Amino acid sequence: MKQTTIKDIAKASGVSITTVSRALNGNYPVSMEVQERVRKAVQELEYRPNAVARSLRSNRTNLIALVVPDLSNLFFMEAAKGLEREIAADGYNLVVAGSDGKAEKERHLLESLLEKRIDALVIASSDSRGDSIRRFIELRVPVVQIDRILDGLETNQVGWDNTDASRRITQVLVDAGHTDIGIVNVSLKNRNGQGRYYGFVQAMEENGLAVEEEWVSPSNFDGDSAYRWVREALARPYRPTALFCANNIVLAGTLKACAELNLQIGKDISLVSFGMIESYFGLRITCMYQDSCEMGRQAGRLLQQSLRSGTDGGCTKIRLEAEFRQGDSVRGLRGR
Repeated sequence: MKQTTIKDIAKASGVSITTVSRALNGNYPVSMEVQERVRKAVQELEYRPNAVARSLRSNRTNLIALVVPDLSNLFFMEAAKGLEREIAADGYNLVVAGSDGKAEKERHLLESLLEKRIDALVIASSDSRGDSIRRFIELRVPVVQIDRILDGLETNQVGWDNTDASRRITQVLVDAGHTDIGIVNVSLKNRNGQGRYYGFVQAMEENGLAVEEEWVSPSNFDGDSAYRWVREALARPYRPTALFCANNIVLAGTLKACAELNLQIGKDISLVSFGMIESYFGLRITCMYQDSCEMGRQAGRLLQQSLRSGTDGGCTKIRLEAEFRQGDSVRGLRGR
């Protein structure tokens, strides 16, 4: 079937191609009578404007990209939901891509997105170098960094106070009487991992408690790594009475290890986490909850300001506070 062109619309409505273009784009005044004839021809001939050609004329694609480490992580999908709600109001469409936490894959993704001429980028980066993001900045494409913030990049940012939230959730364990506390880390190569580890250490030191090296997991942990390390650590005769899981992914691995060891959460072992899992067989995990949907909304609002004003972004830094949520996963040891 032959695709309808703007020339066909001009012939059907009895006006010039230039007049049809003006009626469709609204960039020049056209009489109501002509607008109605053009609209009727568009409907009858089922005309669909060529998005690529339109983007070349306007220098916009109306596409905003969100790049995250893990598409299966509900945390990032909620962020996508919040972001999409904001940008849709201005007619933008969201493209979501996952890097699988691999720096090289992220670099290829960003190169491809540049070629597609996206209008803006929102990213939780897995690449500590930041060179690919710097390329967007040089080309004056608005960028918002979310969750994982890289130093040395002049962009808008929406992140979390990782250190304070981790200190607070570790203090919950201390207040419950725990002194033998371990941490299931995430990567210490990024600011999030560093902040969460420092917050844990800060709480321990403030309470005169030693950080046992054998109860501190290595860096660069995913769910499977967490599962293997926790299973080994909790199978030893001398083990921690409580663990702080530094995100919801390592929490999932920790829960799997505890289940295989037949350890009852909140009784045989206490758990807290930065980030949450809705429930674990009806058990609520005590955690610092991150509203990632709000993080996405805040990123969208920063982009709206840049795109509406025609600027290349800015350096606004928004720090969100994680919310403490009491669960059933911590056993009180005081007075036993």
